[in-house]
Amino acid sequence: GQAAGGRVTVTIQDNGSLSTGTENFDLHNSTRTATWTAIYLNGGTLAVGGFVKTMTGASQLTTNYLNGGLLVANKYNPSFLPALSGLTCYVQAGGAKISCSPANAVTISQPLLHDPALGATPDGGLTVWGPVALQGVHTFTGPTTVLLGALFVTSSSTIAASPSIYVERDADLDTSSAVGFTLTNCKLWGNGAVNGGISTRLGIQPFI
Repeated sequence: GQAAGGRVTVTIQDNGSLSTGTENFDLHNSTRTATWTAIYLNGGTLAVGGFVKTMTGASQLTTNYLNGGLLVANKYNPSFLPALSGLTCYVQAGGAKISCSPANAVTISQPLLHDPALGATPDGGLTVWGPVALQGVHTFTGPTTVLLGALFVTSSSTIAASPSIYVERDADLDTSSAVGFTLTNCKLWGNGAVNGGISTRLGIQPFI
């Protein structure tokens, strides 16, 4: 809530951890007119009740870098990571890793974008220990991995840039809310289940 200061960054790496309990993590609370905040999740664990962004002015910007650290939901929250004004979430080489217990289902509406700094090199993709719901269009270019619980998708464009989807035994890919869900040039594999329908186009490889 202070106007002083400029760039504010939080870096979590190695075995470090940061928790806000069940409270929300405020990504930008500096009242300075033009300032930038950033979260670098390079390792370790960030455990929060959800995300908010108090200051949303045109020059009050925030970037989250998801690079192999584990993002944990500490409570049930259908607005866990909403699409927030002035926020960008980049998926880097280590990938986005999101975990929640069965009772703490979360929804992510903020687009998880391929980090342009990687160029044509695929990023680390998305790994979930669900239940996690994805809304909107996410452009990460690495694999999608469902290791526990379920990943809920709402349209074919939700994870259209991901080249493969792996579903572990006893986990689910849920497309029941995605009418006409279609995979194109995507490998779908694993020992889990699909709840809902899937249409296929050129290049899809079904479950093995």
